[in-house]
Amino acid sequence: MRKLSLLVLSALLVLSFSTFSWAEQSPTSATGTRYTDNQVFTIAYNNSGADVTSNSIVILDTSATAGTTLGAYFTTDTSGDSNLILGVTDETIASGTSGRVCIRGPHKVWMNSFTGSSAGYQISTSTTAGKAKVTTGTTNRMGTAGIQLAQDTSDSGGADIWWCYLRYATQ
Repeated sequence: MRKLSLLVLSALLVLSFSTFSWAEQSPTSATGTRYTDNQVFTIAYNNSGADVTSNSIVILDTSATAGTTLGAYFTTDTSGDSNLILGVTDETIASGTSGRVCIRGPHKVWMNSFTGSSAGYQISTSTTAGKAKVTTGTTNRMGTAGIQLAQDTSDSGGADIWWCYLRYATQ
């Protein structure tokens, strides 16, 4: 009985010194010289009722079922400045299927047409489904997806595609 008590006490002691660690990628895979080293993705289900093109900003679908699908479904937003931003689609995701969504790091983002914007502005959802907008005010602290980095002139979208740095939709 004494040996069992010592074993249980030792196990509790070891567990009390354990720390939580969250690894998003293996350090052996990163070089620090590629933008893809900083991208973090999740797989989510398109519950929007329509196909969502790549580089579209999406939000969590709160109509999903708690305890089963809530937090795994996404949709698009047309109200603007949503604080439910999940990330940006990495591929075209057909309605009713799952696909990759970038939740952190540099990624292309469809933006509403605008003029006068430059790097460093915060981005948020807009009133156009799947497109982001520049947020210049300070009233929308939790509804930002990240910041603009540079306009992507090589893409066919022209001024509507920007490289942005996503950051878990919080400040």
